[in-house]
Amino acid sequence: MSFKNLYIKNKLYFISILTICICSIFSIGFFHPDEHYQILEFANYKLGNIDESQLPWEFQEKIRPTLQPVFALISIKFLNSLSIFSPFAITFIFRLISSTLSCYTLYRLYTYFKNEFKSEIILMWFNYFSFFSWFLLFIGVRFSSENWSGCILIIGILNYLSSENKTIKTYLLLGIFFGIAFQLRFQSAFFIVGFLFWLLLINKSAIKSLVYLSLAFITIFSIGILLDSWFYQSYTLSPFNYFYQNIVLNKAANFGTEPWWYYFKSAFEKGIPPLSILFILATIYFCIKNPRNAITWSILPFIMIHFFIGHKELRFLFPVFYFLPYILIKSLDMYITKKQWIITNKSNIYNSMKFIIILNLIIYCVVIFRPMTTKVYLYQFLYTNCKQASTIYFTDNNPFEEISFYKRKNLTLKKLETKIENNLTNEYRKEYIITIPEKKHLFKNKTLIYQTYPNWLKNFNIGNWMGKSEQYLIYEI
Repeated sequence: MSFKNLYIKNKLYFISILTICICSIFSIGFFHPDEHYQILEFANYKLGNIDESQLPWEFQEKIRPTLQPVFALISIKFLNSLSIFSPFAITFIFRLISSTLSCYTLYRLYTYFKNEFKSEIILMWFNYFSFFSWFLLFIGVRFSSENWSGCILIIGILNYLSSENKTIKTYLLLGIFFGIAFQLRFQSAFFIVGFLFWLLLINKSAIKSLVYLSLAFITIFSIGILLDSWFYQSYTLSPFNYFYQNIVLNKAANFGTEPWWYYFKSAFEKGIPPLSILFILATIYFCIKNPRNAITWSILPFIMIHFFIGHKELRFLFPVFYFLPYILIKSLDMYITKKQWIITNKSNIYNSMKFIIILNLIIYCVVIFRPMTTKVYLYQFLYTNCKQASTIYFTDNNPFEEISFYKRKNLTLKKLETKIENNLTNEYRKEYIITIPEKKHLFKNKTLIYQTYPNWLKNFNIGNWMGKSEQYLIYEI
């Protein structure tokens, strides 16, 4: 098949690739600090740019898997050899790699499940939600363990399900994928165990085959132990450390606990109703109507176990989100078939889906250009304008606190200890002072050289969304 024919046949997929690449440019920063602290800062330490004391407590307790930080370490060294040193260029490349992994996962999901839909209209809906769901764009560009582990899990499962002849190689490969997913994020074990029970109880896989799967998993697990021990510079068993610190000692609870129904509330609010309502109801309906389905056996224990863990965050369920387009359209297809509805372009369900699609597309376009962390713009400004050794003063919190990856080594940050008015003397002339909007009146006679949002954007500050985000100003004294 020529590329032209391939493009015509998969036009939406190629457009989605383009949009996710554009999103990789604009989606700077991180959705959650762990995306940065537990990966890039770990790699930054191994590069010799920061001390062990600057790393979070997880490093001291040796509870994090190091496969992704090691990947970041090797990649950064390779990029440095190509004279690419900018941390902003490096993180963009990481987002681009993440996007590639996500796009491949979405394509595998679509090509595997599309034959289940006989109606052209329903297939069109599945095509659209597979490649243009706003939350998958949001997740797909993230260089996070949740995203990477989820993609590897799904690719491994789809590779198994799509294999006509389940040979020893098939089970070995599934074990390798499961092992890598586990070494990226230990919580994927809940997902893996659910699928293993499906293999044993529903699929009736031979015990011998599961032994091969286990051997492959144990091999990757052993490599992970060696990798972690090298990274932490002492023999360690990170999965056990993680379990002991966060479950036995319950340290995870120090970051907040939520009731069991938190995920329903969070998904409803952050998933943006009525889109979120549809996906929540579809997931419940799908699991009830498909009790023997491999997806049900995989995602249900994964979700349920997270319900009973005190510390909850919606990002923990990101691996499940990749299945949501299929779950939504499959549930809708089953319900339409049950009700014996006929879909036309004038039917109520068609018009309702049209509204949902347009709403999703609007959010999708916003996500393409939305930065994750506006503070990174501040880092970019200082990185570009402070190439020589210099000292930067700040009035409130240090914007580089626990974040050294974006800071030049020759940059020193100091807090103004006394009243600001008494510090603006000649000794600070030609120095930069970082402050917040609430204190800009103290610098009205000084030169403003940077602000998070330009003045023209204030005309679009609907609902005071600017006031709800982190903002910084830089003045030259």
